[in-house]
Amino acid sequence: MHMKHWLIFLSLIVSALPQAYSYPLDHVPKDVVSDGTFIYTISSVPPLLHVLDDNSLIAQIELPLAGSCLSIDKYSKLMAVGHDGWVTIIDYQEPRDPKIIDTYAIHAVASTVAISNPYVYIFPTGQWVGLICVDINTGELTKSSGTSFYGNTVGKIHPTQPAGYYLTRNLSPADMGKWTLTSPPAEESESPYHGDFSYGNNFWYSFDGSRVFSSSGNTFVASTDRQQDYEYQGSLGMLVTGVTQAVTSPYYIAALTNTGKSYSRWSWPFLNPISSVIFPEINEASFTGSFIFYSSDSSSLWIVGSTSVDGVVQWYMLVLPSTE
Repeated sequence: MHMKHWLIFLSLIVSALPQAYSYPLDHVPKDVVSDGTFIYTISSVPPLLHVLDDNSLIAQIELPLAGSCLSIDKYSKLMAVGHDGWVTIIDYQEPRDPKIIDTYAIHAVASTVAISNPYVYIFPTGQWVGLICVDINTGELTKSSGTSFYGNTVGKIHPTQPAGYYLTRNLSPADMGKWTLTSPPAEESESPYHGDFSYGNNFWYSFDGSRVFSSSGNTFVASTDRQQDYEYQGSLGMLVTGVTQAVTSPYYIAALTNTGKSYSRWSWPFLNPISSVIFPEINEASFTGSFIFYSSDSSSLWIVGSTSVDGVVQWYMLVLPSTE
């Protein structure tokens, strides 16, 4: 190929490569979740649910009061927003036009919500408290009996098991367990480790649900086999504040590093380090990531985070091309 033609060809390749870009948010996200196609956030002032895609805000609906936590059920397309004393159920079959179904009293302050149709589970704030279950269709409320959970426990529905895992993050040592998706809920099992391995203060599931990634960097087996459940399964080797995994081969893992200024990637399933990428500046200001998600086709990483200039904080949606 003639040199001139080669340079034109190379220029076309470079110009066709996907580029990082961002857009500002008009709110301060209190909590953020994603189904891989859209991102959902809640804000307190004013109390709104926001629906974002990788280019812009596409929908907003007013909430009855400020929300503290958010959970989605990808299968039923239902969403739960936890409040002070209440939980709101939202139908998002049409993400561009989400609709509130109802708001039910829970008589507690919601620290974490976890929704799995037909129930939503609420871990309240406080000391030793019962796990609350609300029937999505009727609003009937039940509580776990015989088992109390320490306040501010984080709980998440497992993607394939009929159960949810929880992490007691305000106790030392932190502990992990599992609850049944029943009404009333009940503790199903508890990790055999009590201080042997650190869990940190949050966790995320692998793409297939076979493993739990903890914010301490340690990973653990998630299984219906009680002989294998909770077993230690390697470490990312660093503290992380958010984890996501590609759903297409080679299933790379991406996580926000503890400073929020970069993300790192690992191979699956052996957790070999691959790369670390510093986030680009936005308008000449340093960007700090708070939430990270792979898009549903694994082609992009979506990071919700902020910049701070002279004490003024601005939140953004940052879209980075995946490097798989």
